Amino acid sequence: MNKSRGLRSLIIGTVVAGFSALVIWGFIAGQKERAVEAEREQPVATPSRVSVEQGEPIVTLDMKTQAASAILVSPLQPESRQQRIRAYGAVVAIQGLSDIANNYASAQAQLQKAQAGLAAARREYERLQGLHRDDRNVSDKVLQAAEAAWRGSEADAQSARVAMKSAADNLRTQWGTVIAKWITNGNAQVLERLLAQRDVLVQVTLPGDAAGITAPREAMVQALGGKSVASRLVSAAPRIDAAIQGLSFYYLAPAAGLVPGMHVVIWLPAGPSAEGVIVPDSAVVWWQGKAWAYFQKDATRFARRPVPADHPVENGWFVPGGTVQRVVTRGAQMLFSEEFRAQVKVGD
Repeated sequence: MNKSRGLRSLIIGTVVAGFSALVIWGFIAGQKERAVEAEREQPVATPSRVSVEQGEPIVTLDMKTQAASAILVSPLQPESRQQRIRAYGAVVAIQGLSDIANNYASAQAQLQKAQAGLAAARREYERLQGLHRDDRNVSDKVLQAAEAAWRGSEADAQSARVAMKSAADNLRTQWGTVIAKWITNGNAQVLERLLAQRDVLVQVTLPGDAAGITAPREAMVQALGGKSVASRLVSAAPRIDAAIQGLSFYYLAPAAGLVPGMHVVIWLPAGPSAEGVIVPDSAVVWWQGKAWAYFQKDATRFARRPVPADHPVENGWFVPGGTVQRVVTRGAQMLFSEEFRAQVKVGD
């Protein structure tokens, strides 16, 4: 009996010990698996490509990465440019011009119709007058009716001339002599581009302190976002801009994102020339309302620096006093993205 009880105790002890060992092994294996999983989920530390040197953000890219990203670096071109002053203006809505042009065209058509009727009536009167002289082949009544028709056509033609002159005068009063001539002289190409909104009229008001400055033949129109387009002088504006007091002029510019009612900044050449460099549009990125470019410090490092936006030129910006340096002209936006991606911590 005692022997059987001892055997059972031995078996139970063995089972308990085995079960305990299995539990301990499972716990240790689970801990190890969780440790491996936690290590796998940790972010992979990568060396930062962005640093700050003497207050300048620096992006570092090795030559292989530059080639893969199609980074292009070019030297700035030295230039001599006339200094500029700032003026303000607005893109003009030309619906009023279109309406007046239609009125003029209608008056012109009426005059042509009246003149054709006058010529026909006069010829008819002269024909009947000749017959009347030849032994009175037509009666006095018929001749008198023909004369009345001729005089009536003459009055219609005169009325049409007055109406067309009034429409032309209205054009000159509202839009100035040059624009009026686009319509009265049949300069359809310029007018068609305006009506199709491929070109726009910009009313420019000279600043109050621009005494002695005449409107230059060309100016740079700067729209929202910093994009600038060249424009050419049309004429003095017969009316001032109610929002901006001062002498006003019309400039003609490609639409290029300019829409009627938009307020713009205009840069007018004035004063002596200055030496500097041209920073091309392709090198500029805009951030916080300012223009920036990446200048090459050495083969792998690029510093982001501000670009003065006070002297826009076609396809770029003129920097007075700037020195010839190498700047990123393709891939600047990629460097900008790289710089600000580095500010976002992995895992945030």
